[in-house]
Amino acid sequence: MGWGTWIFIFVMSGVAVAAESAPPSGWRFPTEHDYKDGWTEYRDMFPVPFHVAGDFNGDGLIDHAWILIRQGGDGYGLFVFLGRRNSEPQIVKLFAEDECCAQRYALVLVPPGRHKTFCGQRADCSQGEPRSVTLKHPGFEFMTLGTASGLYYWSPLAKGFRSITVSD
Repeated sequence: MGWGTWIFIFVMSGVAVAAESAPPSGWRFPTEHDYKDGWTEYRDMFPVPFHVAGDFNGDGLIDHAWILIRQGGDGYGLFVFLGRRNSEPQIVKLFAEDECCAQRYALVLVPPGRHKTFCGQRADCSQGEPRSVTLKHPGFEFMTLGTASGLYYWSPLAKGFRSITVSD
């Protein structure tokens, strides 16, 4: 394997998680040493809170969503590694924050189907705000542990990820 490509295998709680690429420059995959605060408190519910995998864009390849930690300082980011045939995954940065702490958040895989949005769970919605979204492929929630969450899903029209609030 060349230095740019390597297999990262993370074994935790009997679950093996793999990504076929190194993280982007300046970022790192979480390790056992990062389990503190919310990741420790909610570990029974979310044994691996920083990673989910599924075919998010419907191309038949497995994609990986990660909460990555900034190297050498505070900060975290949400990244998706889109699977590609015969090459390293395409890395999509959904957002990055320079503040502490990744351990306040978790990822949860969301199956295809119809899902109510935050608007759909209350009476007052902003104009144009959908009451639900229908996923043809899996998506994932990025949640603030114990409170709000946003649903990330692939939009074929936009050829990228979209997000919508599902709880507050």
